[in-house]
Amino acid sequence: MKLSSLEGNEGKRYAILVGVNSYQDVGLSKLNKSINDARAFEKILQQYGQFDSIFVLADDVNPRGDSEFRFPTRENILRKIDSLLMNINSDDMLVFFFSGHGVSDYEEKAYILPIDTDTNNLYKTSLNVDEIVSKFQNRNLKKFILVLDACRDTLYSSKNASRNSMKERNFDESQVAVSFYSTRSGFFSYEDDESDYGVFTKFMIYGLEGRGDLNSDGIVTFSELENYVTESLRIWSMKKNKNQKPFVKIHGEKSGDLAITFAKNPKKSLIDLPVPKPLGGIDFAMRSIVLPGWGQWTNRRNYAGSLYFSLGMTSLAYYSYQMRSYKKSMEEYNSFLPLPSLPEFGETYLLNALVFRDKRSKVDMDYRQTQQAFAGVMGIFLVNVLDAYFFSETDYSLVIESNVSPYHLENTYAYEQTSKIGIEYHF
Repeated sequence: MKLSSLEGNEGKRYAILVGVNSYQDVGLSKLNKSINDARAFEKILQQYGQFDSIFVLADDVNPRGDSEFRFPTRENILRKIDSLLMNINSDDMLVFFFSGHGVSDYEEKAYILPIDTDTNNLYKTSLNVDEIVSKFQNRNLKKFILVLDACRDTLYSSKNASRNSMKERNFDESQVAVSFYSTRSGFFSYEDDESDYGVFTKFMIYGLEGRGDLNSDGIVTFSELENYVTESLRIWSMKKNKNQKPFVKIHGEKSGDLAITFAKNPKKSLIDLPVPKPLGGIDFAMRSIVLPGWGQWTNRRNYAGSLYFSLGMTSLAYYSYQMRSYKKSMEEYNSFLPLPSLPEFGETYLLNALVFRDKRSKVDMDYRQTQQAFAGVMGIFLVNVLDAYFFSETDYSLVIESNVSPYHLENTYAYEQTSKIGIEYHF
């Protein structure tokens, strides 16, 4: 069964997922699990939510040559939103997920911080949540989810920097909108010390996998997910002596519920699986030492990988040819038998000297060419290894296409959420 086959859930499902760990501005503290959150959310929506297209923007993408605009800058995030809205219908569902830093201004307007946010010009270089919602509303979307896990326990690296946690905002203009925030104003959203994800995202994933299916009908709805995550975080907060309080605001008339995923209840949760270690420059370089171009291939730089493989194999073949030629010349030189020298024929001395000189010259020339060929092999291998190391791109994001549609129980309402999730790595 497809979620789109359920009454009231016609249309396609789209998701834009953003995760930011390392901000370019040194005044913003580094996060450790936001990328994992976005990657895990991608995997869950793909496997259990039947989403047609999922777009991930994360800073594990090398900004050099980012032709698909997947590096999470302000411009790229807006570009992805606008390009998707150009092709979306009002009955389609859109999930926008952000895991990273968030702030509020003096009017309590919420902002999420892309990777290129400038703390000296904070609000103009960040993204206003109201503006994102307005974009969705202007497209007359009936089902949209804004998931904002953007309150961290430490925002600024500098202790004397001002801090404003992201505050909840009403979107009364939205006919059917739900906002799901990871924590209330004045509280923090924590990264989990028992997993590779944020706490809010961890329980979101558990819920979407099936633990949130409270009525055991095989489908996880938004209301069920809300109840599961809220209760799980309450228990976690008591256990850890923390105070993270997620909340949901429904604006406009609520009618029915929105189905998000099938409750598959896997034997082992994605949260409990070890997160593959991202490959870095050292990993790619070691592969290219073993085989020219292997590191580049592993890093999805196929053209460079093919080039270094071809150059490496060609240079090795040429070196092998020169080595055989040199050995043959040495054998001919060592096995040469001079003409017998007779006193009455002085020309034999001259002839032998000329022949020896020619053969010695051939040996010397082949030796030099063999040395040059060896230097060429070493040079190509060295450049190949340096290229694999310094031009490495730790890139795991994918655009996922599947043929599915959204599902919405009897009546619908759109909503905004706050959460973090997942992972999928390239080896």
